[in-house]
Amino acid sequence: FGGYDAELGGPNPWTAGSDVQYLIARSTEAGRRHAYTDSSSSASSMTAGLKTFNNGVNVDYAGSQVETIAHWAQRQGIAVGAVSSVPISHATPAAAYAHNVDRDDFQDLTRDLLG
Repeated sequence: FGGYDAELGGPNPWTAGSDVQYLIARSTEAGRRHAYTDSSSSASSMTAGLKTFNNGVNVDYAGSQVETIAHWAQRQGIAVGAVSSVPISHATPAAAYAHNVDRDDFQDLTRDLLG
């Protein structure tokens, strides 16, 4: 899972590719797959190094938690922190410390921050 293949992924980010199963995404309310990534899944790519579905925060395609660079650093005894100009429970800053299958679960994302 993960990676990008232009032959399967489409000519640009907003056009769905030729392989309907290529994008890892949960269906939207309208039942369509996402042809683009949102901030929670792109932030997860940066902090955990994986491709995930839109709305997911540091979870794999099945919704299982994955280790982030911050969690790895903490295991090494390094202090970590997150600085944000938006509420810390928003998806992008939450990707620094949280795991959740729903970026809008602000209460649980905040609990992850508080430990």
